[in-house]
Amino acid sequence: MFEMINIFDFFGNYIYRTMTIGTFMIGLVSGSLGSIIYVRKQSLMSDVVGHSAIFGVMAGFIIASTMFGIDGRSMIVLVIGSLVAGGLAMVLANFISHHSPVRIDAAMAIVLAFFFGGGMSLFSYILNSTIPNRGGLSEYLFGNASTMTWLDIQTIYGFGIIIVIVMVALWKEIKLFSFDVAYCESQGFPMKVLNPLVSAIVVLAIVVGLKAAGLVLMVAFAIIPPAAARQWTNRLSTMMVVSGVIGAFGSVLGSYLSVSIGNIPTGPMIVITLSGIFFFSLLFAPGRSVVMRQVVRRRKRKAILDEITHHVNASQGGHI
Repeated sequence: MFEMINIFDFFGNYIYRTMTIGTFMIGLVSGSLGSIIYVRKQSLMSDVVGHSAIFGVMAGFIIASTMFGIDGRSMIVLVIGSLVAGGLAMVLANFISHHSPVRIDAAMAIVLAFFFGGGMSLFSYILNSTIPNRGGLSEYLFGNASTMTWLDIQTIYGFGIIIVIVMVALWKEIKLFSFDVAYCESQGFPMKVLNPLVSAIVVLAIVVGLKAAGLVLMVAFAIIPPAAARQWTNRLSTMMVVSGVIGAFGSVLGSYLSVSIGNIPTGPMIVITLSGIFFFSLLFAPGRSVVMRQVVRRRKRKAILDEITHHVNASQGGHI
């Protein structure tokens, strides 16, 4: 058994408050932008980005620490490194699938293994080196939201604002691109700009939460909220809003539960909370849920049986 912490005491604590504010924005941004990956049927791409980002984290740390003499654990440095590595992984996976007989799922698996293996090799090199400030890098593998600082929060919100501005400015183009790339190109939209731009903001939305959830679990932040939101709506705009709300709410609730239960990392607890919301949506959302489909089927079956019974009775009455 565990005792729930008073909500005022929870938000009155600086560490808990900072953790909650950060995970709120991460869930909001990752959940919303994950809808683009979901409707494009590239859900596994978020897994590729998340696992490939470890290469960017380690490479960014080495470059920042050895070449520029700055703290390689800076949130900005690690997000930029993750963005570059995740973007390269997406481009490489699509390139392999488009220019070879290898299908996209196999291409993503190959790219994921390559970048993840390279990242773990760099991680081992860093641990056995004399590079300063290398402690705490393992937190980016599995996440540790309680270590977020106010500078990290500012970085997360800064990237989030950039993503929102791009989405609002190019909403029509991004919406069309998400559903039909060929038609979008036929309408004269600049695909050489739009394609990498959409990829960049999606990758950024995934890797922005690496310190809170870790590289391994960020896939859950990007895929579970849109999968749950899809059960409630058929419109992309509504789906992105609902997905963002689910991501933000699940992140805040998961943060609160992780503290209340105690000795449970925030990232995994948030994933469990988001999964609970998904299963609830899968079972009870109106129109598309498992329960509602069963109810509709039973009603239709009953209506058909009643109609057949009515015709049979009418036929027998007429014969008599």
